[in-house]
Amino acid sequence: MEEVLLSLIAKGLNQSFEVKNFWLEVEGHGREMADETIDVTRTVGWFTAMYPILLHSDGTFDDTLKNTKNVIREIPNKGFDYGVIKYLRSGVIQEPDIYVTFNYLGKLDSQFESSNSRDFGEFENKPKLHFLSFIQDGKLIIKIISKLAEEKMNLLMEAIGDVVKVIKGTEFDQGSLIESDFPDAMLTEEDLFHILNSNK
Repeated sequence: MEEVLLSLIAKGLNQSFEVKNFWLEVEGHGREMADETIDVTRTVGWFTAMYPILLHSDGTFDDTLKNTKNVIREIPNKGFDYGVIKYLRSGVIQEPDIYVTFNYLGKLDSQFESSNSRDFGEFENKPKLHFLSFIQDGKLIIKIISKLAEEKMNLLMEAIGDVVKVIKGTEFDQGSLIESDFPDAMLTEEDLFHILNSNK
């Protein structure tokens, strides 16, 4: 889901502002541990990780999804290492210019209540666009806080809506599959290409 939503954002920005490459800061929801051997039984709350990724959007949505999958899956330990290095070894990491942030919370129960203040906290020092998404009562909800002008924000919303319509109106395309979609098969990119094209 995270990969699809990031691809949707990338494609929406591409169609509305002709932006093909941009840095985006991902905030992990913290429910997945990078190291299962860590004992967290005496901790309170959850662990989170914030790290930048470089998204690329070009061509079709399937091309963008394929690019996003490759980027996300190459990040070690779900971005946890980035924060450790950044805060414990000051000056080692030179952060890129980031204008977009993203957080996917996963499935939430119906008792979850949200407001802009609780979801996003202090936004004054944040980038121009912040996307918060979650699934509640079987519905995907995407909340956006924007510092863009209203006209530009309308362009972005329209572009995202257009991409959603295209996704809903097309059948699954094998062109978005990559070798890491089959972790137990030990496939190379060439192997996957031959398999997908063997019945054409």
